[in-house]
Amino acid sequence: MFVIGLDIGYSNLKLAFGDVDEGGTARPTVTRVLPGGAGRLSDLPIRLGKGEGDADAIVVNVNGEKWVAGVDQARLETSMRELHADYPASDAYRALFHAALLLGGKDKVDHLITGLPVSQFLDQPFRESLKTRLTGEHQVTAGRSITVENVLVVPQPFGAYLDLVNSYEDAEALMESRIMVIDPGFFSVDWIAIEEGEIRKASSGTSKRAMSVLIETMNGLIQEEHGGSAGVDRLEQAVRQGKTSVPVFGQSVELTGYMEKASQRVAVEALKEMKQQLRSNDRAVDIVLIVGGGAKAYETASREVFPKSKIVLPDTPVLANARGFWSAVAA
Repeated sequence: MFVIGLDIGYSNLKLAFGDVDEGGTARPTVTRVLPGGAGRLSDLPIRLGKGEGDADAIVVNVNGEKWVAGVDQARLETSMRELHADYPASDAYRALFHAALLLGGKDKVDHLITGLPVSQFLDQPFRESLKTRLTGEHQVTAGRSITVENVLVVPQPFGAYLDLVNSYEDAEALMESRIMVIDPGFFSVDWIAIEEGEIRKASSGTSKRAMSVLIETMNGLIQEEHGGSAGVDRLEQAVRQGKTSVPVFGQSVELTGYMEKASQRVAVEALKEMKQQLRSNDRAVDIVLIVGGGAKAYETASREVFPKSKIVLPDTPVLANARGFWSAVAA
């Protein structure tokens, strides 16, 4: 079986793909992380000294038009960013989905597993609508179609839990623990509580105090001190690429201090909102698993809000959900 674990975010496209044999034994997978920008091909700027085309962009078909996917949002000149709850129904999401199918390199996908923010996953019609859109034959370019046979939609952070199960040194202790999985994405911060391998819906939820708000706060702080904006798209790009500074008026501005201040304002409040929801369950949180593109930015806040819990950041936390989604079939 050829399987794709797909995590389409507002800022990054993450996927893990490969074969699973009939006995359920997983072969090595390929993992990819690309920027989550998508727009019409004509929206890309012209690169001086380059001919037509763009080696950094994946060109796909969306409703008969040529779109690019997997590019930095800052490079798209006129495309409005899709930053709303109905993002999975947007053309930008479809472009990224088609790009993921192309990257898989197969004409048929036996199983595709993806996730939704917790609040959307609990909305059954919304969940089923996404499943329907992703299943079947897809005209990903003018000359190529790819078929997806089966689609499974799960709560977004559940993929990270499966990834933890596959790598944790003490599986028995994990099953006996109360685990909070925190997934700070660009649009929302999602969390799920897992006890004895089961998702506790009453202790799971979503906050909008996510990386987009944190980066906007950083941008505001920089503007207050330097009299000029670094730009939200540029800051997002810098955070994704691990850069520690950006230019403002030609001067290099260090980002670490602004990230810390913004984290205190945004991340701590998001996790306090989450902890308030947990009051109905008096059991202590044993393990806090932090994943997603904003994991590092929310780590300090997690240690502050859960000072006695074990804090876990997996290797390459941005890929944790996609790796876990892929492993769901092998499990």
